[in-house]
Amino acid sequence: MDQDELEKILRQMLKMTSNFGTHAFRNVDHYERDGVMVDTSRVFDGGLPFETGVAHPQYNGGLVMILEAYRTRDEARIGHRRWVSVMTGLEPPERLEDCYNAASARLLKAMGEKLIYNRKDRA
Repeated sequence: MDQDELEKILRQMLKMTSNFGTHAFRNVDHYERDGVMVDTSRVFDGGLPFETGVAHPQYNGGLVMILEAYRTRDEARIGHRRWVSVMTGLEPPERLEDCYNAASARLLKAMGEKLIYNRKDRA
């Protein structure tokens, strides 16, 4: 594949993703306070159409982890509230694991790479 073909494919991919809508359009619910973020949105790269991502300073260096996926918007709302409660509670879980909704995460899992995030104690 030459450079022109590659650029054409990339432009087509970018054009396609622009049709997915803004985060505000895809958003189901969002929580952010004291370094904890829980975001539940419609996604277009998953096996299921909705998922909850969480960022917390005690896991994964504070980077987002995708922890649960859902079939419906109503399931996503319920899941979002549950994750806010779990992640803002007095004792967050010892470990979290990716839900493997995205194709890239499923590929990693198939290759034996599990996306597990152990809680680190606060300094």
